[in-house]
Amino acid sequence: MEDFQATVEAQVRFRDTDALGHVNNAVYLSWMELGRMAFTDAILPEIDWTKTGFILAHVSIDYLEPVFLGDKVKVYMRAGKIGGKSVVLECLITKTDKKGERPTAKGTNIIVAFDYKTNRSVPIPEDWKTAMAG
Repeated sequence: MEDFQATVEAQVRFRDTDALGHVNNAVYLSWMELGRMAFTDAILPEIDWTKTGFILAHVSIDYLEPVFLGDKVKVYMRAGKIGGKSVVLECLITKTDKKGERPTAKGTNIIVAFDYKTNRSVPIPEDWKTAMAG
């Protein structure tokens, strides 16, 4: 997990669990959002979100193992393919319990560079591409 560019811990809350006692699948989307923000904070801290930034265009998740209340969760994020206007972010969500840390879900997030004033997608600035390719 050393090759991921950002990591953030996520709290498992009682309200996140369902009748079967495991974390509901929709919560993983929130955890991925934490990962995306940790990624941009670490790699592109100069983004002024009132002007230009990224919007989410696509999310996919593969669930590998359930997470339960009391598990410690981490979200790992890295840039995969960097295109002209979009970036594929690769996400790994792990849990740590008495058996150690292991993957519980993996996913893909496609984010698109976006100008909030014109409400349109824009090319990714070259310095952003360089930072993400890091």
